[in-house]
Amino acid sequence: RYILLDEVPHGWQRLRLDETVWRYVGNTFLMILIIAAAAIPVGIVVAVLIALMGEYSLVLVIPLYIALIIGAVVYSYRLGIKLPGVALERRDYGFRNALADSDGNFWRFLGLGVLTGLVMLGIALVVGVPTYFIMSAQSQVMLYVLIAVQLVVNWAATIWTVTMLTSLYGYFAERRNV
Repeated sequence: RYILLDEVPHGWQRLRLDETVWRYVGNTFLMILIIAAAAIPVGIVVAVLIALMGEYSLVLVIPLYIALIIGAVVYSYRLGIKLPGVALERRDYGFRNALADSDGNFWRFLGLGVLTGLVMLGIALVVGVPTYFIMSAQSQVMLYVLIAVQLVVNWAATIWTVTMLTSLYGYFAERRNV
């Protein structure tokens, strides 16, 4: 709401748990269920291939898994365009609208997924490598510092994702220019 409406919450509004927030959470879970339901047939095919072909199935299974991951990433972004609409209390904008508005942009969404993955991997390495060495020192104080750093990293990743979905919503649903 801050990005699309310039709405700045004050006081207890920052911690609100109203109908809009619950719709957002519910739609997020529904989106996950949709993607999982689409993955089940692929999982069944993979299980049958493994049962029938044993280790030779890897030639088919690995490309199927890669295709499944790519499809899940692309469709999670495409379906996720609806979430800022929920935050804006738009009940007229559903998953079908998000898919229709973003149709024909498979490679752009895949590129966005790769970019996001690389950014998250870079952050994980920047935090993870020092974590490994600090944890080997077995310092309780450093453990607390690492937990604080991880919380900040998770917060930044959340802000990145929410901002990205909001920008996608503005571009595809509201037809804003880049």
